Amino acid sequence: MKQYLGVAILLSIFTLVGCNNSNKTKKEQPAETKAMVGNDADEHGCKASAGYKWSAMQKKCIRPFTLPLKMTSVDNGTSTSGAFAQFNADSTKVELFATSWPKGIILERRKAAAGYVWNVEDDSTPNLKQDAGIWTLSQGGKLIYQEKKK
Repeated sequence: MKQYLGVAILLSIFTLVGCNNSNKTKKEQPAETKAMVGNDADEHGCKASAGYKWSAMQKKCIRPFTLPLKMTSVDNGTSTSGAFAQFNADSTKVELFATSWPKGIILERRKAAAGYVWNVEDDSTPNLKQDAGIWTLSQGGKLIYQEKKK
């Protein structure tokens, strides 16, 4: 009986010491810092986690994917990226957004051989134009986005 009492006392002591050490270990560890969801506002107050980007043309936060002109990537359907565009009132400018770009790009309308093209006088910038009734976006001579056929 004394053996069982001695074992019980030893187990109780180990349990108390173990509990005491586990609390001590937890207190010594630094608290985890968690990023708050929705705490990702940019310099304009637009929350990217909610799908907002700053529109320089509209001077407000917008959700580009709600814009009327939507184009999808032409990389054989392996990408989920898209491009979105909005024109100003007289269509002399267009603001482009793409899922892979950090912010929108404003392009100006220029007369082309077949109608108009929206770009900046630099071949490295995106070029937006309409081909056979379908909007296309190319860069450096390579087609990257196009509107789905209607």
